[in-house]
Amino acid sequence: MSNYYRELQDFMKGLRVVSTHCHHKPDEFFADDFGLRKIIDNSYAAWCGFEIGATNEEHEIFINNLKHRSFFSWLEKALREIYSVDEALSAETFSLYDQKIREAHRKDKGRHIRLMQKVCNYDKVILDAYWRPGSDNGYPELFNATFRIDSYMPAYDKEKADHDDNNAALMFGVEFENVNAVIDHIEQKLTKGKQTGVVAVKCAAAYERGLDFDLTTKDRAGRVFEVPREKRTEEDEKAFQDYLFHEVCDLAGVMNLPFQVHTGLGALYKTNAMQLLPAIRSHTNTKFVLFHCGYPWTDDVLGLAHLYPTQVYPDLCWLPIISPARAESFISEAVDIVRDGALCWGCDTWTSEESYGALLAARHVLAKTFAAKIEDGSFSFGDACSYIKGILRDNAKKLYAV
Repeated sequence: MSNYYRELQDFMKGLRVVSTHCHHKPDEFFADDFGLRKIIDNSYAAWCGFEIGATNEEHEIFINNLKHRSFFSWLEKALREIYSVDEALSAETFSLYDQKIREAHRKDKGRHIRLMQKVCNYDKVILDAYWRPGSDNGYPELFNATFRIDSYMPAYDKEKADHDDNNAALMFGVEFENVNAVIDHIEQKLTKGKQTGVVAVKCAAAYERGLDFDLTTKDRAGRVFEVPREKRTEEDEKAFQDYLFHEVCDLAGVMNLPFQVHTGLGALYKTNAMQLLPAIRSHTNTKFVLFHCGYPWTDDVLGLAHLYPTQVYPDLCWLPIISPARAESFISEAVDIVRDGALCWGCDTWTSEESYGALLAARHVLAKTFAAKIEDGSFSFGDACSYIKGILRDNAKKLYAV
């Protein structure tokens, strides 16, 4: 690596960070049974199609199949640094890692928060507690909240749930008799939430449907409440969800809450960010934060951010640990065509350890990208540091007023 890469890394190590997105678990999750297995089971490494297992043989199969996957490698780098382990994670060292993690968390019950504050260097983190929308996990000094709307998508039927097995009617103990009742409930939650630290709205519906939220009427959306369950169609359900999404777009604009939308990986069919073009055009006062930069369709996000510079904000969360190579390419191109101040980053993780791994990945791609730009003469070192500071801190502070 070049000297510029190392110098930029040194600069970032001293930088206080604002992470725009995480799912950090509450205190009880980090109890006495918190060890390596629990970290892995609640990480993206668990999404790669292999079980960690319980025996040395199963650990070996898991690690050998994942050791070159970015989801695994950045988590391992974080664990090695946090717990001062010289050896790579393997079947033979699995118990060593596990013991160090368990002992550290057993001795310090608040360790998971201190890791976020002292090791990750976070000033603020925007928490998407999908199990309790709007929650700050009891740590308002660290977490601001985003209010996820996914649990309202099936709110017309208590026997249905979103992809995280949540239903707003059950979650909040209410009966929704019509479309107005659902919208009113969301508005009430957002109004109250703004007073207690809610700084954004979130939709992750791309895990279960396309982002083709069509413009429709309230009467058409209301049919899902009026027909018997056995006569309800997929079109009825989609019409309600479409209407709900656009109503939330309006609320977000009126309340000056950025609307964070999961784009890209998920259901895959129609989850590319260009599906949001009608919504962006229809809600000109709404700031759309496009999570994950639409991976694998990152060009969509670049095009939208270029054409709608005051409405579209690309967020790099998750992208550096999905594919560092694509993250480098995206950032390099975004510098050329996306307005300054639009790019942000979030860790998008459940545990402090993986959060640090995500931060290490972000630092790596930022250092590589901007070292190359310094070397080709397009950036000075000072300008590179300023741009990086914007991505990791300043842009989010301005966008979310945190």
